[in-house]
Amino acid sequence: MVGQATGGVETINFAGLTWNVPANQNKVLTVKLNLGGVGINAGTSGGALTTTLTAFTATSKSTGVSATGTEADPAGAIHHAYAAIPTIAKETLTNKLTNGENALIRFSVAPTGGSIEWSRLFFEVSKSADPILTNATLWDVTGGANIEIAGTDTLTTVGATNTSGTIEFDATAVQALSGSKTYELRITASAVDIDVDNVVTKLAQDAVYAAPTTAAAVEAADADVTIIWSDVSASSHGTGTSDWNGDYGVKSLPLSQTIQS
Repeated sequence: MVGQATGGVETINFAGLTWNVPANQNKVLTVKLNLGGVGINAGTSGGALTTTLTAFTATSKSTGVSATGTEADPAGAIHHAYAAIPTIAKETLTNKLTNGENALIRFSVAPTGGSIEWSRLFFEVSKSADPILTNATLWDVTGGANIEIAGTDTLTTVGATNTSGTIEFDATAVQALSGSKTYELRITASAVDIDVDNVVTKLAQDAVYAAPTTAAAVEAADADVTIIWSDVSASSHGTGTSDWNGDYGVKSLPLSQTIQS
């Protein structure tokens, strides 16, 4: 650390810095912010933070003369603040594709910073033409558990001759996470050709930020959003409060898993 400072919401000044940049060389400096809370009587969920270098003065070590510098690319990346965030990670899956029930993908969802909730998951599927996929279910397999999560599955173009499609899972009740949970998406497969067929299941990610809104509005704006989740920061939080988000920025996405016959 070369310096620290406190300041108001908009401007922070660093003074008395003594770090040296030799001639014809460069240094990389990182500005880190200590943020207050997000939520009731605090910061807004999804609030944007951008750090911009607006001015600096440099002093020649040999002559002692100071001059105002110029900034070629002063604005940093935009960050968004949340009370908590999810991380989705792929977990090991070893089963083969067979006729009958199959686990398509195993993944964990872990909250950081506090509790989160999720209400919907959406999976992209690519497969060989033969297998017919029906009856998708989601299971909590955390620590060896085997608990089916109540919900509604919607399968689109994953039948005979289809090579790409989707599986949507809407939980009957929002799923609250205070710690990591591991899930399996399972389906029933038929018409599987042994040693030939495969299914690839993907959790994708959007590249465009969308401000927090209600759970229904997130889905209405992005029908193929991978996860609808909340940092549970709004007063009287529920599915109708504006603290629900999509998959933009969720760590470890995109990811995919393949099973073969």
